Amino acid sequence: MFCRNCGIQLPDDANFCLKCGYPQKDNISTDEIKWETCETDWVHVKPGTLFSKGTAKYIARAIGPQGQYIAGQSSEYTFAIPETEVITTARFAAFDSFIKQLVAEGWEFIGSFGVGDSQKRFRRRVK
Repeated sequence: MFCRNCGIQLPDDANFCLKCGYPQKDNISTDEIKWETCETDWVHVKPGTLFSKGTAKYIARAIGPQGQYIAGQSSEYTFAIPETEVITTARFAAFDSFIKQLVAEGWEFIGSFGVGDSQKRFRRRVK
């Protein structure tokens, strides 16, 4: 089945959309549970080339009752092609710290999406 609001594919028994929180069945009250969701990914801060390092950071794009917003972001990290062990370690540390920040703010992990290892989906109850 697909969300009646945003069109994302959902499990057949879903009562609410995992991405936008929209109710999927007519008999479900939107007053019962309200969620906001966020998805993590990385963005370039300074693009790199084959011969120069670049910088990037992880961000969490969220959608809630007030619309879309940035729920969090990591510190910037360096990337390069090819990636060295030092750069990989720093990138993983930035991502781990970023995820811990989201969890500390009440976000709960609900799954991965896409093909990248940084593409995670979270939700939290709307206060």
